Amino acid sequence: MANFGGAYNTIAFDAAKCDGCGDCMTACATTKVGVGDTARSRIQIVGSADDGFELALCRQ
Repeated sequence: MANFGGAYNTIAFDAAKCDGCGDCMTACATTKVGVGDTARSRIQIVGSADDGFELALCRQ
C-alpha cells in the first residue's frame, strides 16, 4: 500500500504487473474488516477480455 500525501492508504493497480494472485484483495479485506476473506474485500480483481486482469471495483 502507498500513501500519496492524503489521509488514505491506497493500492496502486497496474494491470501490466497483475497476475491475478489476489494478494491485494486479501490485504484490503484484512485491513478493512479484519479477516483475509477476499469476498469481503473492497476491491475486486477480475479477468479481462485480453487474458489479463483489471480492477473491477473499489468501494473505499
